[in-house]
Amino acid sequence: HTFTSVGNSTFTVSGGTLSCDILVVAGGGGGGWDVGGGGGAGGMGVWTSENLTANAYTATVGAGGATAGSDSVTGASGGDSSFGSLGAIDGGGGGGTWPSALAGVTGGSSGGHSGWQYSNGTSTSATYNTSGVALSGGLVYGAVGGYNTVNATLTQGAGGGGAGGVGGNAILHASGSGITENGGDGKANDFRTGSNVTYARGGCGGNDGAEGSRGAGDANTGEGGAGAGSTTGQAGGSGIVVIRYAA
Repeated sequence: HTFTSVGNSTFTVSGGTLSCDILVVAGGGGGGWDVGGGGGAGGMGVWTSENLTANAYTATVGAGGATAGSDSVTGASGGDSSFGSLGAIDGGGGGGTWPSALAGVTGGSSGGHSGWQYSNGTSTSATYNTSGVALSGGLVYGAVGGYNTVNATLTQGAGGGGAGGVGGNAILHASGSGITENGGDGKANDFRTGSNVTYARGGCGGNDGAEGSRGAGDANTGEGGAGAGSTTGQAGGSGIVVIRYAA
């Protein structure tokens, strides 16, 4: 069973005990404004051989976070996802923005800082980490976004964190030229199709005059949205809930 629609759905076990594998991915964060940081990926939770007793379980799919709507706010965080009593998985944090030089937002993975965010030696914290945080017998993954390491104006925002890797730091990049892909890596999982699908990648930072090339986060992946090059960034991707079991 795969749940892709944002909001609440019901999964019913009619009798006995069902052994299943469960994937829960929260919505990714939106990217920041001009020279903005990439949105952080939604948290990614994985459970194997989970035993469900006869009951009706609520599956909640979080929405992707909206891009920053102006130069004075960060990208919005993604919505939380959950399944039954396993606990809510946190949505990704939004990316930082210029000229207010805002830092990325903490979330399942945190958003990257704006290239104009003078935050030498610090990084926005994430709710989880790439080794996995234990939650109700499973592991939940996320990572920190990148930041500005040199305490000076840089022309590409930092990448958002992903389930499998931290976001790249803001850099000095030729204005208006090609984007350096600096969003954090996602993690692969085969519960939905039997083949690996990558979920929860971090959004890449926007370069002055050029948008992050990954664009908006793909639906049902929890991917963070790209930071903006000169105006608005991109929205994060919605989450997903997958329950895999033997027929």
